[in-house]
Amino acid sequence: MKQHLTIKGPLDHEEVRSWLQRPIARLEKRLTHFPPDAVHLRILVREVEGHPRSEASLTLHLPSHTLACSEEAADAHAALNAAFDELMRLVEKEKARLRREQTWRRSAEEFQRELFERMLRESGGQITPEHAERVIPKIGAVEHFVRRELRSLERNGDIARGEVDARDVVDTAVANVLAQEPGVPSRRRLMRAAAAALRAEVQRVRRARTEIRLERDIPEVPPEEEV
Repeated sequence: MKQHLTIKGPLDHEEVRSWLQRPIARLEKRLTHFPPDAVHLRILVREVEGHPRSEASLTLHLPSHTLACSEEAADAHAALNAAFDELMRLVEKEKARLRREQTWRRSAEEFQRELFERMLRESGGQITPEHAERVIPKIGAVEHFVRRELRSLERNGDIARGEVDARDVVDTAVANVLAQEPGVPSRRRLMRAAAAALRAEVQRVRRARTEIRLERDIPEVPPEEEV
């Protein structure tokens, strides 16, 4: 891990450098999954002007993200200790995010493999394994398109977050294409089918939401007014 230390103010530089060895070693143990040459830690320690306090600022450049934190305390050691604790927390949070992303990628591969098997099964022999292999990359592009459209709908308030699953939409689109046009589907055909499946799913969700609201809003008729 590359390191860059800056100390400002009337602080004992050698003492600060000596103290930093332990938290830096502890941090390096948390970063073993990252290439050492791609990790850069910047440390700034300074006296706070007008106050008998010290400030420690840490910036950690990772291949995936840049993490930064700053802490103040009565002395430099306490400020650095608090800053490293916060940086450790941010590192663990970033590693968890990367693990979730890797899990999503693995599940995406499994999802595409399921669609691959469906194409072979439902095409009536008109799609060979070689043809299906060429279609798989198109599925990834279709799913990306559906997710982008869903994020836009969620931001606009048209649907709630997570109310529509992107892969359900893609699955429906592929099934519709195979049912309507046997053979190897083109990317354009898959995109059009995905857009249609997405519109239908959003309309279904809105309709279900309206029906639930109407059921809740209609008041009960008093017994004396019943016909």
